[in-house]
Amino acid sequence: MSPLRLPASRKLLFASLALALLGLALFAFGFRKQVTLVVDGQNQALGTYALTVGGLLSLEEIALAPNDTLTPPAESWIKNGDTITLEHAVPVQILADGQVTNFYSTERLPLRLLAQAGIVLSADDELFVSDRLVNPAEILPRQPVI
Repeated sequence: MSPLRLPASRKLLFASLALALLGLALFAFGFRKQVTLVVDGQNQALGTYALTVGGLLSLEEIALAPNDTLTPPAESWIKNGDTITLEHAVPVQILADGQVTNFYSTERLPLRLLAQAGIVLSADDELFVSDRLVNPAEILPRQPVI
């Protein structure tokens, strides 16, 4: 009995398939990146195949609202070792001179929150956060309510 011989075209086909699979595996592993995702101050190390920051957020099922702060922007390409930072905006309510102003912000510094609301703090004004007198330059906890 003679050994089974494959035609040259079959050998070429099998070699091409093996080479394609090897190339695909190397290609896929080359696209895997290690990144750090920081959401509202909480760090998480991730391995991802996402190409963009927005793609990563989508894969992680993390919603992005209009007033949130994302660095780098959603359309940015991800590189190995990148740190992606997302701060979700929170509701802020300011009562000044009898008028209430409501908005969403990621800001935690009272002076900047007031500026966002178009309010100028004068020297004799007092600033209270949840019934507590605060320094306008004091960084507030993650859920500011003025």
